[in-house]
Amino acid sequence: MGKDLGPSSLSFNFLHSPQQTASTSLRVASLEAWTDSLLDMDRVIRQPIRNWVLELLQSIDLCDGQRQNKEACDLAISIASNNYALMLYMLGQHELAELACHRQIRFSNQYSPAAVLQPHINLIRLHRGIGHYQLAQQLLEELLAKSRELTTTTAILGGRVGSEFVEEIYFHENFLLTLKVAGPRGLPDLLGKIEVKFPVLGETAAFAERMVMAGMLCKDAAMVNEGLSKASWKTSSHNNLARAIYASYWMASQGDRRQAVLLVQRMAGLEVTSYQSRDHTILRILERLFALAQFVEEDKSADQLNEIRARVAGRVCDVYVQVVAAYHRKDRRECSRNVWRNIASRSGYKFIPGIPNFPLRKRTLAANQVLLSDLDTKIRAIYRSYEASGAAIMRRMKTSTAWA
Repeated sequence: MGKDLGPSSLSFNFLHSPQQTASTSLRVASLEAWTDSLLDMDRVIRQPIRNWVLELLQSIDLCDGQRQNKEACDLAISIASNNYALMLYMLGQHELAELACHRQIRFSNQYSPAAVLQPHINLIRLHRGIGHYQLAQQLLEELLAKSRELTTTTAILGGRVGSEFVEEIYFHENFLLTLKVAGPRGLPDLLGKIEVKFPVLGETAAFAERMVMAGMLCKDAAMVNEGLSKASWKTSSHNNLARAIYASYWMASQGDRRQAVLLVQRMAGLEVTSYQSRDHTILRILERLFALAQFVEEDKSADQLNEIRARVAGRVCDVYVQVVAAYHRKDRRECSRNVWRNIASRSGYKFIPGIPNFPLRKRTLAANQVLLSDLDTKIRAIYRSYEASGAAIMRRMKTSTAWA
């Protein structure tokens, strides 16, 4: 059900601001449940901060010892830079995250052109995440213009084709920005513009999914049905499952719960080994199935799906989902009630959307700050080494020209 991107994924996505309180997160949860894609695979696994930083430090060290493989080193430093900025954002250090994005943009422009798009995207998502919608929109238009400097066959780091990749990002970000600024009423007009602007994108499952989301949010049955009838859902079993979830939600919201009940019972009855994907999409699928089971009052299936979600999250080391799953366990004995708090307090994060505030371990936060500083130092050192190599090449070229 997808390839393994894990914590080394090249991008990050912000649906919640890390500064939201638990009550704010709960108020927006119902809206954001309809706007978080079940198809998008470009997400990171949110490990405990310590594990995450140590993994990135190790990847940089390996790169440093194999500098002759430039493409592998470019990829490693891009991953480390992207994830470093994301961690700063998730810890509420927004100004530092923005500086890290700008620093990576300057570096990529000069020394790693194949990685130049992603830090621009990260910067857009950062500003959207903290409510700078106008600036995010401006940067999004600049990103589209910049992408046109690439040919349609130019590959970016991670194997995606530049134009296709940016069109999908442009649509995704515009959808979320429109929802923030204009609300659901602005979505139908956006869909029409995107379909004209990017006709190939209009034939994809990603477009069909957004059409269904927009229809649900606007309570427009015709739009929902048009989105669900798109042939692009049939391109994979993953897409088919996502479609079944949306269709079940919609039918249940209209009063017919039969399909939703059958779906959650079937999915809850599967062994946890059936959920093999290490990509973050499987966790979002399970989150949506759990919410669907609650919506149709299938409590037994909801409990089973929550336990599956907890085990899958533990297997892939996504501490965010581990905490949320532990929080939703029905067992309210004192020892069980404290499980989610213990996991959260050791995670290194100061807040996790969808749950109440939790006690922070000051020693954990301090130790993680030291590790983040080490990671920043190593990234800076790698950047300087590229600059030094570039300067040496320029000197050799001047010398060669002089002799000629």
